[in-house]
Amino acid sequence: MANDLWTWIAAWQGERLRTLAQGRSFSIVALTDSAVIIRIGRSGRARRIRREELEGAYHDLLEHGEIGANWIRRKHAPWNSSFVSALLARLPEVQYDLRPIRLVHRGRSPTLFR
Repeated sequence: MANDLWTWIAAWQGERLRTLAQGRSFSIVALTDSAVIIRIGRSGRARRIRREELEGAYHDLLEHGEIGANWIRRKHAPWNSSFVSALLARLPEVQYDLRPIRLVHRGRSPTLFR
């Protein structure tokens, strides 16, 4: 499960990605065993997203069928929630809404969880 997530993220390395709410561009420049390193388009700054941030949010999405960006921010990635949401939204089994940002795992019934 988590290895599948890491495989997808590795496949997106070098692609230009965008955050869901503001459309800020970023790209994955490196992947380590413990983090994803991204480069933010406008500033060119590098930023580290810990593997635990991504896997924790992904686990909640699988367990509950749906999570919101606020949940990701509060529980898993307070400084990287926009990037975590954008990466999870690219997964083939995930669909998303923008207002408010909500990720839904296809094939799972969402619970009352956000």
